[in-house]
Amino acid sequence: MLTAFLREARNCHLNVAAMRALTMKIRDCVALFEDFSFSFDELLHADGLRYGLPAQEVFEAYDSQPEWQSRAPDLKARATKAAEIFPFDRWPDWRLGYGFCNATGIMMVWQDSTGKWLAQDSLPQDERMPAASVVVFQWENICAIAWDAAGAR
Repeated sequence: MLTAFLREARNCHLNVAAMRALTMKIRDCVALFEDFSFSFDELLHADGLRYGLPAQEVFEAYDSQPEWQSRAPDLKARATKAAEIFPFDRWPDWRLGYGFCNATGIMMVWQDSTGKWLAQDSLPQDERMPAASVVVFQWENICAIAWDAAGAR
């Protein structure tokens, strides 16, 4: 997947230094995702617990959705554990690792005012881009390419 991403980055005219910086960023995010193997839902609920929402309110979805009811005790326990140990200051990095490993959503890359390459796993909610030039990759499309045959063109 990393090779697929880098090939697409090159097709978007990102230079070698940018691709190297982004590769290091992705590897760091994937390592964080693998170190904290919680599900996306568990971390969302853990974030609610961490910010002081009553547990009953946080776990209401588990109790009201039939597909979660049988797994609710385990999910609640994992979310509670995540609230205690997960480094929430690195939540965007975990999400990027999650998106990369699961080939979901999009990845946005750009260079900040200091020249550092940054990446994010979603478009901004206010729809404003973080820089004048932003490259957006759709994971599903990158991963769907038949890369073994693509080099022959």
